[in-house]
Amino acid sequence: MKKEKAPTLADRVYMSTLDKHPPHWFRGAQQLRSLMHSARRFKLDDQMAAFLNDLATAAFVSKRGFKLRYVGLADSESPVTLLDSTRGIGGKNRKLVEQIRISARLPHATTWIEYNLKALRRRYCEMVGIEFKDDCPDEEGWLLVQHPTIETAFTAHLFNYDHDWRNDTALSVFPCVYHWRTDDEPLPFQPMLEGLLSPSWLSELIVGLANYRTKQVNVGASPFCKPTWKSTVEGEKRVTNLIVEWSGVVRRMWALLASINDIPFLATEVRPTHGFFKGGQYKRFLDHKIITLRIPGDKDMRVIARKVMAAARRRAHMVRGHWRKDWRNPLHPLCEHEWNPETNVCKLCQGHRMWITEHQRGDAGLGFVTHDYSVEHKEPRPSTMG
Repeated sequence: MKKEKAPTLADRVYMSTLDKHPPHWFRGAQQLRSLMHSARRFKLDDQMAAFLNDLATAAFVSKRGFKLRYVGLADSESPVTLLDSTRGIGGKNRKLVEQIRISARLPHATTWIEYNLKALRRRYCEMVGIEFKDDCPDEEGWLLVQHPTIETAFTAHLFNYDHDWRNDTALSVFPCVYHWRTDDEPLPFQPMLEGLLSPSWLSELIVGLANYRTKQVNVGASPFCKPTWKSTVEGEKRVTNLIVEWSGVVRRMWALLASINDIPFLATEVRPTHGFFKGGQYKRFLDHKIITLRIPGDKDMRVIARKVMAAARRRAHMVRGHWRKDWRNPLHPLCEHEWNPETNVCKLCQGHRMWITEHQRGDAGLGFVTHDYSVEHKEPRPSTMG
């Protein structure tokens, strides 16, 4: 994948699918080219990239400050950094991230989003009070694809570009993809890391939140990268280290997708008039929109981010009927439970459970997350990713 002048990372990915001699690890050029053509493409400006960090970080932690948890992981070269904010499986912030998850729908069935990764990383280091190290790629792109038959299931492909890397590695394809669902049905994707990481640990790692455990997100193998890593222990270790290093990227995706209609931004259409030659044919660069944040310079982005995420999580949505443990008569954790169908009391440990009927939660005036989790506003907003 040669370095060539291109206005966007999307164009670099598109150009790579036309190379006659791609790197030995790359595959699926025709499928990737088709997806890049059909995608609605967006590029965040540097301020918007920094704000993306605030959306994914400031909204999930206390106003008093940040608390990080460093967790050692087998086969990883460095400890994992998680936001320690959920206060257990039933904490307030778990409800927040769950509401963000069910609202993390794509604006279009195939969506491309790219941004300055170093601008985001610099903002993160400033926020949590650690030194910024210029050791990450310059740009990152997400190719987000809705499942062909299930409207609530999604896949995220990651791409990176670094101007200082050598020509054959300047553009890189992440060897794995991220899957999630915005409802509570099983994921229709084959997991990739069975045996490498425990299921309970994996969701914490992917989302980057301590104690956040769910079966509605996992990691799969990328169709655009040959799975040569599976043949050696060292290859598996390298992939595990990558997932550790990119811990929290899905939280950024969810935060942006769930709140995009509430963010004050300006979308500018860009239609390139020039292109490039590949294989003796002239190809025009891809159209895209530039997303510019519209926040006055004297405003604290963390405050704006919290307000935006607060609006996103308060949208009305239906809560399915479910069983709830009665804290006044707790269940024994080691009991296998034999329930009395009339009283809902366990015959063995005498713990109680309660049935919570289906009900609506949230403010319908801020929008409504329907059963298929599409978000609608009462009035059209000028700042939409249309």
